[in-house]
Amino acid sequence: PILDRLENPVLAEGHLQRPGGFQWREGLRVSDLIGSVDTLLPNPDLQYALVVTEQPITRVSQVIELALGDALNNPGSAADIVLQPRDRVITFGATGGRAGNLAGLLAELNAEASFDNPPAVIQVNGSVRYPGAYPHVQNMTVGDMINAAGGMRENADTNYALIVRKRGNQGDVEVHDVISSSLNLNASFSVSAADTLLVFDANAPRSGLLDPVIRQLKSQSDSLELSNVVSASGQLKFPGEYPLVAGMSVATLIRAAGEFTESAQTATAELSRYEVDGRRGRSVDHRDINLTAAGTDGQQMQLLAFDNLVVRQLPNWVLPESITLRGEVESPGSYSIAKGDSLSSVIARAGGLTAFADSNSSVLLRVSLRENERVLLQEYKDALEADLALIALTYGSLSALGPEGGNETRNLGQGLLNDITDVQP
Repeated sequence: PILDRLENPVLAEGHLQRPGGFQWREGLRVSDLIGSVDTLLPNPDLQYALVVTEQPITRVSQVIELALGDALNNPGSAADIVLQPRDRVITFGATGGRAGNLAGLLAELNAEASFDNPPAVIQVNGSVRYPGAYPHVQNMTVGDMINAAGGMRENADTNYALIVRKRGNQGDVEVHDVISSSLNLNASFSVSAADTLLVFDANAPRSGLLDPVIRQLKSQSDSLELSNVVSASGQLKFPGEYPLVAGMSVATLIRAAGEFTESAQTATAELSRYEVDGRRGRSVDHRDINLTAAGTDGQQMQLLAFDNLVVRQLPNWVLPESITLRGEVESPGSYSIAKGDSLSSVIARAGGLTAFADSNSSVLLRVSLRENERVLLQEYKDALEADLALIALTYGSLSALGPEGGNETRNLGQGLLNDITDVQP
């Protein structure tokens, strides 16, 4: 009813005490519309707000990002945007998702899209506070995308992030690395409508975010364009397949795979390179890479499609193992063991047997032996149950053996089953 009487309304939506429509006037700014922080609900997000304006002729929505705190604290400044008739200002809370306040705007932007013009919507996935779809704004950067999604989580990997960009109208994509040469997130990287930002968890595998991208890169390949996919295996935190980005090197792939594990041989690695020739078909070449070299023969070697990097394990690498000594030894306890150690050598390290020890009376308990015993007992139990079932089926529930024979066989079989069930390996 109020909007019906407003000739040129502007709207205030979202995280407000009293959202609604207001009469536009010449020179009206955001600070005039919102007033102050007091008009907002508790815990407002003062770093991210949106102004939605309509192009005069086409009425197509255009979205402008607004630093709400700067606008309210500095009235009349550049941050305090001058509003036009029919503008909408959308505000958000600092806690909770954005989806509710953005649903209407995202629906409008998707409805305005066409075959030649993708929707002015971007996607932020992965280790951010509020993953999801957001409006694309003018001159948007990776930093703006992360800010729209509420910032990165504390476990986000700042050494590897990707932009997945649509190419053409057939669903093809291209992938860009948005880590700068200083190995920091390139917040100034420009983004386009329909881009997707992938922010990875530093402590979790990459496959959950990368699998759809890898599948798309493989599906769009043909005889003229190879699959822009490389792989890493061996002693890396997250081995697997990765998108081949422009200028990708051995060092980039190691960084994408989460760096080396503690058992990695960091001096050298093996690179398997596949080449396709129209006459010879596909051939493979294995070469050693000096990971300590800084040039193009080392970690800066440029990768090609299908390349596979193998990081070897250190020789004689084993996980720490121990044995526990109890009873009549001088110093009972847990002792580390290595390949080739014997029981007598560990007892000697524990100070030997006490004067009360009986060297002919000892028991070795081993988890693998216990598991083997459990498996054998279960197999014996299953076989016995099968035999009893067969006898019952053949002789009519054991009645054909006669009262005494049937009872005796039944009792014997049941007794064996009870004995097996009672055994705790």
